[in-house]
Amino acid sequence: LLVIWRAMEELYAEGITATIGLSHAHDAADFRRLLSVAKVKPSFVQNPIFAVNRWDREIRLICREHGIVYQAYSLNNVANDFVYQTALVLGIARRLDRTPQQVVVAMVKRLGLLPLVGPQDPIKMAHALVAARHLPALLTDADVAALEDVAFARGVDRRGREGHDVRVAVTNRLRWAVFMAWQHPDHSHARTQNGMHGVPVRIEAGQTSAINSKHRHGFYLWDAVEGPEAPLHREGADKRWVKRVRADGFASEEGVNDVVVDERFEVAVVNMGLGDCEVFFVAGKSEGDLKPQGVAQGGGGSLNLWVYDGHTFAVVDTASGTSTRVTLWRSDGDPQLLRVGGGDSLGESHLKPMASFERLN
Repeated sequence: LLVIWRAMEELYAEGITATIGLSHAHDAADFRRLLSVAKVKPSFVQNPIFAVNRWDREIRLICREHGIVYQAYSLNNVANDFVYQTALVLGIARRLDRTPQQVVVAMVKRLGLLPLVGPQDPIKMAHALVAARHLPALLTDADVAALEDVAFARGVDRRGREGHDVRVAVTNRLRWAVFMAWQHPDHSHARTQNGMHGVPVRIEAGQTSAINSKHRHGFYLWDAVEGPEAPLHREGADKRWVKRVRADGFASEEGVNDVVVDERFEVAVVNMGLGDCEVFFVAGKSEGDLKPQGVAQGGGGSLNLWVYDGHTFAVVDTASGTSTRVTLWRSDGDPQLLRVGGGDSLGESHLKPMASFERLN
């Protein structure tokens, strides 16, 4: 380790790199020895963290002692799955009206770490961004202490569901056929061009098809008229409707996930700003035709909607009273993200679905 570090120090001295750091520094004794002889101390340590070792407590405390930035990743690793099912995390999530994943991101920030969260799902990414920015202040000191030791709380089952069998049963209630395929983990260009999935199964209108799978395995469903390649990742063409499903071993004791495909699609409204936003379904042209759907609280609150193609919604900033309307389209995917909230330092105004205000295809 020291030989490698000396070579990196030379690169730093020559101005080839602005900073140098470590990854997977898991041995505290080795880490301290390196720090004792390093000419240039690491600017950062980038480690996966897990609840079962109190979120890498020993290493992160050394980083705090030496002013080193600890970059934490793997919060959503399968080894942490059990955390999001605990009474502690679920209770805090209910109290704050946030997701369990947001609670853990906020805890990581309160521990003084920099969370590295890079999900492919834009909804989870939006949740993580606002949780890191706004939620830490809402956690109490008692919350943080309990979350740090969540893996050792009485009655917590740490076994998770990795490798557990899950039967995914899909019922097609559309008037046309759909394809369903396993999501391939290969993200190469060639695989992306071919839809990033395995051989699809065709599910006719009115039929139910079941697939034996494993916990966390992902699946795509899409309209059969699009052909046997899922159009979500297709380059140079419209990215038509695709539903994303993940097998969940926690969903039922019987290990069965029931999925219904119909003309509705799911939309997650995520508030990226500070003020509350109330969402209304626009049922007609008069003011009385606004049907309240709920409130997405400021600072990362969210609201899940089941909508139909072409439905219009009004989003009202409760502080200013300003209202903006947006029409949602099934072709943009399921579930899809609708970001709301004004332009704080996270960026510009975020009132738009994944494909903007207007239908793009």
